[in-house]
Amino acid sequence: MKRKLDYIEALRGATMLLVFLHHLGVLPTYILVFHMPMFFVISGYLHSLKEQDEDFTIFFKKKFNRLIVPYLGFEFINLLTAFSVQKLFLIMNLEHVYQINFYYAFRNIILCLESPEYIGITNLFWFFPCMFISELLFWFIMRIVSKGIFNGTKIIYLAISVFLVLVSYILHQIIRVRLPFTIDISLMATAFMALGYYSRPIIEYFHHQKLGFQLGISLIGFVGVILAAHYNSEFLMFINEYGNYAISYFGAIFGIIGFSNLIFGITDKGNFQVFEYLSKNSLIFYPIHLNAISFATKVFSYLNLETSSILYTFLPVLKGAVCLILIIPCIYIINHYVPILTGKYKLI
Repeated sequence: MKRKLDYIEALRGATMLLVFLHHLGVLPTYILVFHMPMFFVISGYLHSLKEQDEDFTIFFKKKFNRLIVPYLGFEFINLLTAFSVQKLFLIMNLEHVYQINFYYAFRNIILCLESPEYIGITNLFWFFPCMFISELLFWFIMRIVSKGIFNGTKIIYLAISVFLVLVSYILHQIIRVRLPFTIDISLMATAFMALGYYSRPIIEYFHHQKLGFQLGISLIGFVGVILAAHYNSEFLMFINEYGNYAISYFGAIFGIIGFSNLIFGITDKGNFQVFEYLSKNSLIFYPIHLNAISFATKVFSYLNLETSSILYTFLPVLKGAVCLILIIPCIYIINHYVPILTGKYKLI
């Protein structure tokens, strides 16, 4: 018997697979349109009134343990590794990696701002603090709404979503300022979180439809993604770059609708344990897969495999296989021997 929210867990796992494929270079232009907003929509969907009624201190501690502790832990591992394997980086002609300044390293990790002074092994794991700030911001939004005249009126969350996109636009395009610890990115993220909370009945409606209907909606959604990718310059959430904000917002919505209906349709006809595995281990898979892909890319480049005309077509598959060989044992080790990195360890 399936649990009530198995389809949402499958959707989250499938979205994590989408992230993996994007970073491997599979359809990156199109996946980029909606894959990160998808996580925040799912988070908003799962956000319950119980959390809104929860004491803020308890809520803060729970989210800190869940998101910030793993963020700092994985960044510390990256920093330690970047310093300990300097000779290997030198052999691979990666001088920009091994010449690391402690000051810039710690500053960038604490502020969670990308800069050329510190790259580490890969880019900063911005998703952790962004989800943390977004969760806190949405908690306050729900608390304010529940105490005001709009209590019980869910359409207010749609208005809040649009308002936050507008604030993000003003901050980035007019004032032109970046805020530390992904606060600026979190405005757009919270917009999608509010959209997910508002859209819960719509998502449930899609889930209960027949396969033909779901595939038809998927087709419409993916056409919207293709058009958004064609007419918009970029959707780089990790550096708060969205090109045309209206196209980015609606392109993400089309992608979310299309992809969710596709996953609802195929998972309803079978048991996709890979999605369940990825969902269960998503907070571990996210940083580990970035490091694995970064490592595999450097090795392939060093061996001149990326320039081989014979292997070029199959490069994402080959690189993906190598990464999974690295990722799966790491997930097992972390789950069994380093639980503090799983987000389930109560540090505070």
